Amino acid sequence: MADFLPITTTLINNLKVEIREALRDDFEPDSRFDEFYQWHISAGKHMRREYNLANRESFKKHFRQRIKEKENIILGAFHKEKIIGIAQLSFDLDNNKIKHVGSWGVVIHPDFQNKGLGKSFIQTIEKIALNMGIKKLESSVYEPNSPAKHLYIDKLGYIVEGVKKCAAFIDNQYVNEILIAKFLK
Repeated sequence: MADFLPITTTLINNLKVEIREALRDDFEPDSRFDEFYQWHISAGKHMRREYNLANRESFKKHFRQRIKEKENIILGAFHKEKIIGIAQLSFDLDNNKIKHVGSWGVVIHPDFQNKGLGKSFIQTIEKIALNMGIKKLESSVYEPNSPAKHLYIDKLGYIVEGVKKCAAFIDNQYVNEILIAKFLK
């Protein structure tokens, strides 16, 4: 995938974290997957897909499928051999109309949020995308997620391309989804 991986990054609380391609074995045995899924539920408030204990098996099947698809690169962040975050880059290099565009998503264990891991993940995704010839990256963020908006737009230079009005129902209210993008150089 990328010859510069794995990388070690130091978070603002001086924890060392390794970012590398996530493998199916990283989520085996089931107890490791369950631990990952538990924090995924609590971190999932600002994600498009709804996570709960009832859909664990369908998520597990979906996730294991995504991790081996050629149109996805899934990175894991590891601290003391435990997965504390994932980032996904999706693309379609076989489609000439859109092969210059990739999309990404990031989810981080609540105990490790707002410590610099999201920034490291996205910068790594950008570097991988550039090496693949991807020219534009897209993502989205729900309007109430101020820390993510600050990181993506203010710190990393993503631009707002549009707003989907009332795109999700979070905390008993409809919220807008902000569509963001960055042209890579």
